[in-house]
This record gives sequence, C-alpha cells and structure tokens, in this order.
Amino acid sequence: MSNELNNIRAERIRSLIFILRILTLFFCASPIFQSIFRGISSNDAHYIRFFSVSVAFSILSIITFLWLTIDKRKTNNKVISILEMVIFFGFCAFAVFLSGSHESSYKFLFIFIIVAYTIEYNMKTGLIIAGCSSAYILFLDLLYQPDGTVNIYFENDIALTAMFFIVAWALGHYVRLERNHIDTLINFVNRDGLTDLYNHRYFNEYIINYFEKENVDQKPISLIMMDIDGFKKYNNVFGHQQGDIALRIIADILSSSCKNKFIPCRFGGGEFGIILPGYNKEQATEIAANLKNKIDSYSFEV
Repeated sequence: MSNELNNIRAERIRSLIFILRILTLFFCASPIFQSIFRGISSNDAHYIRFFSVSVAFSILSIITFLWLTIDKRKTNNKVISILEMVIFFGFCAFAVFLSGSHESSYKFLFIFIIVAYTIEYNMKTGLIIAGCSSAYILFLDLLYQPDGTVNIYFENDIALTAMFFIVAWALGHYVRLERNHIDTLINFVNRDGLTDLYNHRYFNEYIINYFEKENVDQKPISLIMMDIDGFKKYNNVFGHQQGDIALRIIADILSSSCKNKFIPCRFGGGEFGIILPGYNKEQATEIAANLKNKIDSYSFEV
C-alpha cells in the first residue's frame, strides 16, 4: 500500500515537473530567437525561418530526451540530480543574458525552476535555487549599473528576488505538510492499532519488496514466527482487556529487544512475526531463543 502511494505520487510529480520543464524551454526559446533575429530584415528572416524552427525543434527534442533519460537514473544518484539543476539553471541564465541582461524582462524564468525543484525535492533545495537566481540577477544589475543615476533595475529586482524566496518557502512548506500527511496515512495503514507494531500488511509487503530488490545470496533474510501458547484460553479466563494488555507487553519486549536492527510485526491474534534482514537461520535461531527466554521470564500480573 505504501509503495503504491509513493509510486503514484512520484509519477504525478514527474509529470508535473516535465510540463514545467517544457514550458520553461518554450519561454527560454523566446529571448533566444529574439537575439537571433535582432537586426535582420523581414525578407532575410523569411529565408532562415525554416532552418531556425528546425534547429529549435531538434534542440528541444534532444533536451527532452535527455531529461527523460536522466529522470530514470537520478533517483539514487545525487550527482546526476545536481548536474541537471545546474544545466537547467544555466539555460535560464543564458536566456536572461541574451534578452538584455539587467534590462531583461525574462527574469521571471527562474520561478519555473524554483517551483519545479521545490516540489520535486524540498524547501531547502528551492531556497538554494532562489538564492542562486537572486545572486545572478542582482549581480547583473550591479555589473551594468549606470554612472551617476539611481539603479532602478536593482531596486525593482530586490522585490523580484524577495518573491523568489517567498515562493520557495511557501511552496516548500506546503510540500512538507503534504508529505507528512501522506506519511501519517501510510503509518496508520501499516501499524497495528493495539500494539503499534507493524501489521500483517506491512509484513508481507516488506518481504515481497525485499526479494525484488535484494540479492538474498549476498544479503539473506530470516523470519521468526511466534505464537502465544494458550492465548485463547487466557482471553476466556481473564477477559479480552487483560489479553490486550498481555499483547502490548509482549510487543514492548520485542520492540525494546530489536532496537532498529529487526522489524517486529503483529501477524494477527496472538501471533507475531519478526523480520531479520541480513541474518541467516543460525543467527535467527539464537535471537529467537533469547526472545523466548525474555518473554518466559516476564511475570504477568495474572
């Protein structure tokens, strides 16, 4: 269930980011074409129109293909992710520079990458990109500052850069809330309400995913299955409320003994299962014996 939710969310984010990238490319193409056709007569522009459109379409197709290829590989590779952000940022910076540098009316292009990477990653990434974008724009304003007059471009761009940070912060905060909400829902789905251990659903899902992703010859996995002897009779004699207390006590013993090395689950009723990733059967047998001794030596109230 959790993997399905994560996969659906990731697919929707990829679709959204892809659309934002395509829109950014189209917006960036506008100042680039303006720079190419600047100073060219209408007759000359007519002759090179087909060539320019063909080149632009080819470049757009190549960049789109590269992004689709990178998306499949960057999940577990931070270097590729950073390289993609640098290229994307450089493309927007180049478009701003061609369209008039400090006088450019395309400085808003950085909003697209701020929004895209804040949604895809987190607020911190969005704020870093907002900072780089602001530094680049303000640097251009100071570099081309007119002599003896007020730099109106710098004054106006202070408001623009402030908007960059506000967008990154507000959107990043919303993304964080959304992710926390999803994690909370997933936790409700995967946790047993009585013992707060992982439930039967998570137990099966974890094992299936483990065999799909891991090489069990190099990294084995073991299971410990536990069944409380006479639990049905215990419930009948002392009541279900006392039985629930016993289950919680056993769950606490398992949780305190595992210490994030193993994964204790309530399999159902009076049955528990412990997943031991990376442990062979000899190690699992020794761990199971220690757990049994701890439970046997515990003095229950009744």
